[in-house]
Amino acid sequence: MDAKRWLPSIREHRGTLTVFIEPQFNPSGTPKQNAEIGLGIGLKYSYPVNETISMYALGSVGPHYMTLDTADQAQGFLFADTIGAGTSVFVSRGCAINVEYRFRHLSNAGIKSPNLGVNSNIGLIGLTLFY
Repeated sequence: MDAKRWLPSIREHRGTLTVFIEPQFNPSGTPKQNAEIGLGIGLKYSYPVNETISMYALGSVGPHYMTLDTADQAQGFLFADTIGAGTSVFVSRGCAINVEYRFRHLSNAGIKSPNLGVNSNIGLIGLTLFY
């Protein structure tokens, strides 16, 4: 959702600030069946480089639940903090291919021990449809 509707001071700015909600479900099959489920709420700032390429940065935070019990992180309720950057290449007016990198940290804010956290480096390739 474009944030320009709530922030009139950025309406004339060339870049776009959007608010997003990103549900997540991540199954794991080894060493035994586990899963992580959660919801990220974030901001994404996109800036057009030219007619077909746009660069962006994003950040999100949100609650998650993980069934996997590791030596570094207790299972159960967690928070996920994510930052990332990427490039969108528009293949048509309403369609773009995205290449993105994200760093994500999962931890439980000291609710249970252990709480060293789980860090992930994530590469994404995706398709965005604009309407």
